[in-house]
Amino acid sequence: MLAAALFLAACGGETSLDDQGSYFAPTAAVVCGAINCQKIPESRINSQLSSAVNDPANASVFKGPEGDTNRLDAQREILSELIRREVGLQMARRMNITTEASDVDSRLRNLKAGFQSEEAFSQALEQEGLTEQELKGFLENDSILARVRETVGRNAKATEQEIEQYFQLNKSQFDEQVKVAHIVVCGNFDEENRVCHVSPADQQRATDIAARARRGDDFAAMATEFSIDTVSRERGGELDFISRGDVVPELEEAAFNLFREGDISDPVQTPFGFHVIKLLAVGRPFEDAKPLISNALATQKANAAFEEWLIDAVKGSQVKVNPKFGVFDEISQSVVPRSVVEAQGRSSQGARTPAPTAP
Repeated sequence: MLAAALFLAACGGETSLDDQGSYFAPTAAVVCGAINCQKIPESRINSQLSSAVNDPANASVFKGPEGDTNRLDAQREILSELIRREVGLQMARRMNITTEASDVDSRLRNLKAGFQSEEAFSQALEQEGLTEQELKGFLENDSILARVRETVGRNAKATEQEIEQYFQLNKSQFDEQVKVAHIVVCGNFDEENRVCHVSPADQQRATDIAARARRGDDFAAMATEFSIDTVSRERGGELDFISRGDVVPELEEAAFNLFREGDISDPVQTPFGFHVIKLLAVGRPFEDAKPLISNALATQKANAAFEEWLIDAVKGSQVKVNPKFGVFDEISQSVVPRSVVEAQGRSSQGARTPAPTAP
């Protein structure tokens, strides 16, 4: 998770494409975009790569006869993304697009939420060789690029025909979804580690709630009174439609084993406490799915518009790569071995096209 957050544009000292010293380590590439020329340090590539190299699941990829080749390929892939992001950030500055501290703080909180504790988060930072302040700088860049994406794709919308067609093509998936409400009981919830230290009293209270619900007591009112889920209890315990894999396995099994609307589950234990679940509906109707589909299709179109815009922005920039990594190929917009472009009889240095403006 932390490594993903670091897949951001790297900024170094201002330089020039004609600066011969720029190719001495630790510079991986020099990008001259809409504002100026910036170095991308080799250390940023290695920071990204270290997470993959140290992952036991990838250990074999970077060892053996092909280990060095695979490492170089991974470095080229990372550098290609860093180049594109640097171009995007320079375009953002030309467009006067910035971000707010509140958005950066929110991104940091969300990132921390993925770790079991502050200590685990600090250890991850240390492994990446970063301070929290440096991480906030990367998150700020990410926020800026998100705002560029919003600006470029602001006119992206899905038509009624596209929405309905998507629903029909995926109707079987929507038919399998269920809508439930739940009440979560926990008398001792550990906020830092996001886990409930359950007790027999919790189980008994959940059992009593399930019995009351089956007798006809107002489930929504009980959710408001007893549930520790602060988000759903404001809606009477109601959750959105869920598919298999959307929730923790114990909750999923109980929810999909209810068959009739109004059925109440026995207490189900998860890491968050004891849940009492009520089945509200089986199968997501079109009108309920429509806003979700509309947003998803609009996002796809906005992403496509941003990608096309960024491709043009990169074409309008100048990129020079440290020869140890290869050359920057404008057609594929990636760092490749020099032999690749030479074999195709073309140069890695194409004609510059004007940098695009936001639509």
